[in-house]
Amino acid sequence: MEMTQAPKEVVTTRVDAECIVLGDDTAGVILDCHGGLMAPGAPGGEGLQDLMLDSYREAGFIDLRPMLEVHDGGGLDLSTIPPTQGDQVRACLMGNKLSLTGPGGELLTGMRLGFTPHWYRYAARGALIVVVGRHLTGMVADDDKHLIRAMAMGQTVGATVPLTVRRPGRNSACPCAMRTGRKFKHCCGRPGALQEKPK
Repeated sequence: MEMTQAPKEVVTTRVDAECIVLGDDTAGVILDCHGGLMAPGAPGGEGLQDLMLDSYREAGFIDLRPMLEVHDGGGLDLSTIPPTQGDQVRACLMGNKLSLTGPGGELLTGMRLGFTPHWYRYAARGALIVVVGRHLTGMVADDDKHLIRAMAMGQTVGATVPLTVRRPGRNSACPCAMRTGRKFKHCCGRPGALQEKPK
């Protein structure tokens, strides 16, 4: 058997996620990418190609550096990140697993999230702000300095995407991070829970 092309290099990736409420009432998720870097194929190429961030850029996510100009000493407000043009990217939350689909296929498949009932209520409204970056050490909700540094280095992209929340069955275990063992109907799925203003 004769091979006409060299086999493609396998690139390993890992993504960590943080669920966060942005602004006063918008569900967000911060994705910290590890791996997904590859040496450019062209001879004499310099640096590394970021396959992860490039795939999100191709799907319509924007570079977040310009948001630093707005920040300038005030609080960093990511709730104003615009949607992709023509809703090119869609998100689906099934139980506690998030998937993102773009024009070229899956961007994120079945990423387990740890969220609170507070975050879930906002997510159920149908919009999700997604921030994808590198070197986002710690929790952004506690300290945004690593996010600001990554933004300044051009290592973050973001978009607001439509979110479909597929609720579990009423008698299923609630998917939220509280892990109380309560059924969905007694936790995030209580009648009126999705309309309540979180405390």
